[in-house]
Amino acid sequence: MIVDRSIRALRGALAVAALVCCGLACAQAPTYNVGSTPTGIPFTFLDVKTNTIQGAMVDLITAIGDDAGFKVNVQATPFSALIPSLTSNKIDIISAAMLITVQRKEVIDFSDPVFPYPEGMVVAVDDNTPYKSLADLKGQIVGAQVGTVYIDFLKKNGEFAEVKVYDSLADILRDVSLGRIKAGFGDAPILKYQLSQNASLKAKLVPTYEPKMAGSVGIGVRKTDQDLLKKINASLAKFHLHAFLADARDFLPILLQGCVVTIELTLCALVLSTLLGFAWALLRLSPSPLLSWPAIALITVIRGIPIIVQLFYIYFVLPDLGIQLSAFQAGFIGLGIAYSAYQAENFRAGIEAVDPGQIEAAQSLGMRPTVIMRRVILPQAIRVFLPPYGNTMIMMLKDSSIASAITVAELTRGGQLIAASTFKNMTVFTLVALLYLTMSLPLTYLAHRLERAFGRR
Repeated sequence: MIVDRSIRALRGALAVAALVCCGLACAQAPTYNVGSTPTGIPFTFLDVKTNTIQGAMVDLITAIGDDAGFKVNVQATPFSALIPSLTSNKIDIISAAMLITVQRKEVIDFSDPVFPYPEGMVVAVDDNTPYKSLADLKGQIVGAQVGTVYIDFLKKNGEFAEVKVYDSLADILRDVSLGRIKAGFGDAPILKYQLSQNASLKAKLVPTYEPKMAGSVGIGVRKTDQDLLKKINASLAKFHLHAFLADARDFLPILLQGCVVTIELTLCALVLSTLLGFAWALLRLSPSPLLSWPAIALITVIRGIPIIVQLFYIYFVLPDLGIQLSAFQAGFIGLGIAYSAYQAENFRAGIEAVDPGQIEAAQSLGMRPTVIMRRVILPQAIRVFLPPYGNTMIMMLKDSSIASAITVAELTRGGQLIAASTFKNMTVFTLVALLYLTMSLPLTYLAHRLERAFGRR
């Protein structure tokens, strides 16, 4: 009997312990209901094999839950019902292709941007009109999905015969293919994906259309769920950092090759600008008008023409005159000539800062002009023109990016090519900016040390 009571007591204790552990587990890993649309591939879609919602946004919120310590229960929710379901506590999180807008942020809160993209325009496959804006569709019938920002966007335009409202993008693509509407509007990546997966659709994206509503997708939560929002944003920040580092490993080898070309281009242009600038400065200071006036005119012309125009002239116009130059040669010659005008003014200022009495004293001692320049003028002038010379070096390094316009394979050009093929603009140009900063810092330090060294003399 005592044994029976002990067994019953043990069972009771185990039951209580199980309930406590279950309660702790639930407290440690809460489950949130997530609303995602069954139409919105590749962001969200219904997997007919498993009858579950899948897609990039589902994978993302699941990964966020694993990182932040909560579970998710994904529920199929029509796009137009997402926000009402969230505010009425039927779901706790929106993870779908929903753009962050001012109007929506008045009702719910959004996470940090997840994925940026613009709207797209689809027309019939045999419509070859180069549409650029909504004005090109004046008087036509157009369509967009219910609950999206594109409905108000199109209706406010006021130039259409009718704006039809559809339940899904699939319905829009069907009516565009059948000619029932002239054009349909929706999220560009979703339209592009659905068109690529269904060859029977007689519709296409308009490549000439210029988007007006580029925005970013975000994860939505109730305004009262600030702790949940902080967890989501913290996980997103981790994912962005991991993705950035992974992309950096892939992109850096190409960008570093561009850095080498950038340094070579800058050094060649610096040498050329220094030699030409010093020559222009001497001519500019000549007592003979036959030498000084042409130098003044030349400096004025060079300073008055944008660097990119000078590069275009050297690279595209000189071949018509029989002078063929490679892109690199045209780049450093153009930069060298452009900066020679600024170097000339720096050198002139330094030379004119030398006391004329010292020059006269050197002349009275019978020194030749070259000796006076080397022993009297330059040692003192260098103190004056060295600070702006250092700034010129840094500016030339940065302006070497302009040479990308004539296909010089420097750092900026490498970044443009990577961004064009991967569409990872933020990662690519953040790396490009950091590499330019890395290259400019040693120049800044060198200029500072030279200023201090010559300043003590």
